[in-house]
Amino acid sequence: MPGLDDDFYCYRFKIDKCPSPTGHIWRSCPFVHAGEPVQRRHPSRHAPDMCPRIKAGQMCPDGPQGCKYAHNAFEAWLHPQRFKTLLCHRGSSCKRSTCFFAHTEAELRLPTAARPPPPAAVQPCAFSRVGGADMYASPTATLGPQAGLQSAWPPTQQQAAAAAAAAVGSSLGMSLDMTAVQVRVSNFGALCRSGG
Repeated sequence: MPGLDDDFYCYRFKIDKCPSPTGHIWRSCPFVHAGEPVQRRHPSRHAPDMCPRIKAGQMCPDGPQGCKYAHNAFEAWLHPQRFKTLLCHRGSSCKRSTCFFAHTEAELRLPTAARPPPPAAVQPCAFSRVGGADMYASPTATLGPQAGLQSAWPPTQQQAAAAAAAAVGSSLGMSLDMTAVQVRVSNFGALCRSGG
């Protein structure tokens, strides 16, 4: 994505929760969204190498939060020990919206150890009901009881599915089958409770 620096890609891309309160298409947003399949842990929490079990098409018994290895391509290739340490074979003709490789020799980086994450100022996930609509928000949001903010944490699977369907559906200009959305977000509550 144009305008994002290497530091952002290594330490914030699909790690930080989206600050936008309005619905939009998650694929074009550098932040992570509820129920999104592309999510990353902070690179200090895992090695840049893929988990051997995941690589073999198996389930990892430690899960993504307990495993010391990357659990998806974004975790592996956006790790500061790997990101832009190799040249892209497409070079300047690369059209990928997110490319893990350098496109010129000037863009090449030296592998660096991941620095620790910043202190957690807010919970990684929060679920609220504002004005009758479910949404994800920071617990330090400026909204308060006077604005109708009611705590509803942790969300039920149905609440998470409804919020995801509303956000995705509105950004696409359609409504979504709640059953299909519920499958995508069925582990959302557990993920947030585990700190991921």
